[in-house]
Amino acid sequence: MLGGGHAHIGVLRMLGMHPEPDLKVTLVSPSRETPYSGLLPGVVGGHSPEQDLYIDLGRLCQFAGADLVLATATAIDPDGSEIELRNRPNLAYDYLSIDVGIEPALTDLAEFDEALVPVKPISGFMARFNLVYEQYRGGGAFAVVGAGAAGLELAFALNHRLGIKAEKNGLPKPVLYLCQAAAELLPEAPPRLRAKAKNALAAQGIQFQPQFRAVRQGAGQLASASGAVLEVDQVFWATGAAPQAFLQNSDLAGTPSGYIAVNAQLQSVSHPNVFAVGDAADMVEQARPKAGVYAVRQAPVLFKNLVRMHRGQSLIRFKPQQRVLSLIALGEQTALGYKGPFWGWGRSLWRLKRRIDYKFLDSFKNLPLMTPPSVSNGEALDPNMQCRGCGAKVASSILSEVLSELDPDGGRVLDDSAVLTPPAGELMIQSVDAFRPIIDDPYVLAKIAVVHAVSDIYAMGGRVGPIMVNLTLPYGSES
Repeated sequence: MLGGGHAHIGVLRMLGMHPEPDLKVTLVSPSRETPYSGLLPGVVGGHSPEQDLYIDLGRLCQFAGADLVLATATAIDPDGSEIELRNRPNLAYDYLSIDVGIEPALTDLAEFDEALVPVKPISGFMARFNLVYEQYRGGGAFAVVGAGAAGLELAFALNHRLGIKAEKNGLPKPVLYLCQAAAELLPEAPPRLRAKAKNALAAQGIQFQPQFRAVRQGAGQLASASGAVLEVDQVFWATGAAPQAFLQNSDLAGTPSGYIAVNAQLQSVSHPNVFAVGDAADMVEQARPKAGVYAVRQAPVLFKNLVRMHRGQSLIRFKPQQRVLSLIALGEQTALGYKGPFWGWGRSLWRLKRRIDYKFLDSFKNLPLMTPPSVSNGEALDPNMQCRGCGAKVASSILSEVLSELDPDGGRVLDDSAVLTPPAGELMIQSVDAFRPIIDDPYVLAKIAVVHAVSDIYAMGGRVGPIMVNLTLPYGSES
């Protein structure tokens, strides 16, 4: 599983509650924590602490019985079934699921400088926002580019949080602009809700700038294609997303926008053993906008299809809703909400949004205690009945497969014993070390174990020569 997106964390939770025998799951993520985008306006607005924003992938993987590999993917070879990782060996897979985030698309900007703050990825945004907030005293001008639901919420949250700080310091509130290229705010929403949103912007002093297609940012200015210029200290970029470059450069079939093309079973249309969900994918048979709610609802189908593919069974279809409930926080503990033609606003909707967000977060932070699955006497692996010699009798098929990978040309003598002859005039220093696993990542664990073991040699002024490894594996089936 590549990426810790909303669908993947749902799959991990289900895997912990319904373990699948003989299915080894590894999560690859550049970070140990993953943010929940739904809570971002609450954190920026000061209604929730930042630590509430993140879900601990390490703890979730432990619950699921999955390995966590902290690494950045740089390429995917779908024909060779491998993921290329930065600064470590490639990772092979039988089945791959991709749920990685998007990158800001800044191609419309002819130039920009360090005052531009992209909202995605969220972890990078929070680091930049915290610095801006720490340095802010009062006054000034800010712009949010992108007036979709995410940009609208961000504008209200920034205005609320920065305004409170300015007031405490006895200084004027900031001037805040909300800019978008389109003429209409939230065109998919009911007309009366759109009017309500515009009134809320005006009531809070946020200046809505429609038909403002930003083309240049820098030197304290934000310029539009029509020649309009805003004097701003900081620009928050909440529009224009693009798939990560390594996805666009892979041999997986994609859509014109560069995302992975998937069918109704969430499979790549070109490589059936590859799945893609969330922001990484476009559903070619049932197009939907990029929204976290769809990723969350893809999780049960993705989990079932990964298990069913492992079992050799037919896959099921993901059937997205035609309409979903959209809740937009307005900064001051009120919210707008709509689903299809129905809409409303007020504090009750803000409380509903908060309840939904924290129910989702709590499901991953307060994981259930699971009873280990029972097995029959015939299926149980009784350690007392296992041979305890010769490496505890690892199956010959597994040994042959591993040794052939280590020595594909067959040029080495792979024997149970080793003959070592030190160079003339030199002594051989030998040291034996044992190291229990402290993390689930085999590659990093091996590096730690080697450093731990050879330190004794270095302490005696020696240099490292041949290394012998005694590796103990947990009991398991041959498959």
